[in-house]
Amino acid sequence: MNCPICCSSSNVIFKYLECESFDYSYLYRDACVVKCSACGHLYNRLTDASIRNLRKYYEQEHVKNTITSSSKRTLSIGINGAYSIPFEDNSFDVVILNHVLEHLTNLKLAMKEVKRVLSKNGLCYIDVPDAERYFGIYWYIMREHVQHFSLNCLKLLAQENGFELIDSGKAKVNMVGTLKLPNLSVTLKHSGKVYCFGIGREFMYSYFNTRLKHLDLVLVDDTPEKQKKTFKEMKIYSSDILKEASEDSFLIITAKVHEMALRYKVAKLGYKGRIIDV
Repeated sequence: MNCPICCSSSNVIFKYLECESFDYSYLYRDACVVKCSACGHLYNRLTDASIRNLRKYYEQEHVKNTITSSSKRTLSIGINGAYSIPFEDNSFDVVILNHVLEHLTNLKLAMKEVKRVLSKNGLCYIDVPDAERYFGIYWYIMREHVQHFSLNCLKLLAQENGFELIDSGKAKVNMVGTLKLPNLSVTLKHSGKVYCFGIGREFMYSYFNTRLKHLDLVLVDDTPEKQKKTFKEMKIYSSDILKEASEDSFLIITAKVHEMALRYKVAKLGYKGRIIDV
């Protein structure tokens, strides 16, 4: 099981806790919490069988909670509704994930669905347990929680999925008896588009070996023959598209051998966004 945030396959065991379950329960037994060697995210390492059984657990044993409430422009999503939101693109100004992400194994699919239904200037509000303020083993033996987030890892999750973290907060939420949940909340918005200028050998190398493959890219190249091709089903545009780019967009010049000439062309086009060096 690769890291649900950065997709790295490298991890080390952080905690291994032997537990038990009710007879005939679909909930997996032992909690093996691993730490991603690349980004530091903590998550429960599960087999494919455990993931399938976890879905059955939520369907048959856990309190059902899908789309819990919605108004004309605000949507609150529950656990079972995060992977397939039954609304059209750009339907909502606010999407709320209140203690949902910690239950999910496929974070990228959930965030892709949120991005799809969120309007261009919409906001996503997320609440999760704050793993940096866990105490003892209680929150790790709550095996329904398969993700254990820090603020830095939530920020990375946002970046990897086309969002920007614009606000965050920490609190303690009353649970059962005297138990208080350390709570972490963040607000996200759509990040600006990421343009890659120069779709050749260097781009192909960078795409495979960096996080480019996890971003929502717009490919740019002024070679007419390349504009007739596609890459990963993405169309390749002429640099004229940069005239339409907003101030919150990002540009990566991936044809480094032509960097100075492309920077000059970008300036002449009046590109308003930020150029990132990689």
